[in-house]
Amino acid sequence: MTKIILICGKICSGKSTYAKKLMIKEKAVRLNPDEIMKHFFGEYLGDRHDEVLQQTLNFIYYKALEIYHSGINVVIDFGFWQKQYRKQTNQFFTENNVKIEWHYIDINDATWKKNIKKRNKLVAENESFDYFVDEGILNKFMNPDDKPEYDEMDIWYENNW
Repeated sequence: MTKIILICGKICSGKSTYAKKLMIKEKAVRLNPDEIMKHFFGEYLGDRHDEVLQQTLNFIYYKALEIYHSGINVVIDFGFWQKQYRKQTNQFFTENNVKIEWHYIDINDATWKKNIKKRNKLVAENESFDYFVDEGILNKFMNPDDKPEYDEMDIWYENNW
């Protein structure tokens, strides 16, 4: 049965690595809003970031439906860290009669900080196309109220590698 899998977790928690493995395992198309945004708009969108992110997510949701209805699995590789994005996503797919599967990538703080440091080093050395993780980005992930509850997720994956 065709499915749409949504990957939830903090930045640098291993979501993309996990999503790429799922893509192979599930024979799925992987959609990632950060890749699209950075490709078309570069590193810094400033005040337009949230607007462009919402437009990109809307595009991805409709593209995911198109792919799903063609009989191909989809993995949406986005953090969905803020509750508003999870709620919006649930509503969109429910209204379109599509059952989704949520996967949460949990990570301990020590591994998370190590991953951020490694990522920033690779970005600074132009060896990675990822976004540099600055204080502004980190602050978006510091609200403990946004962390999903266990019952929100279908699969809770502990990433401590």
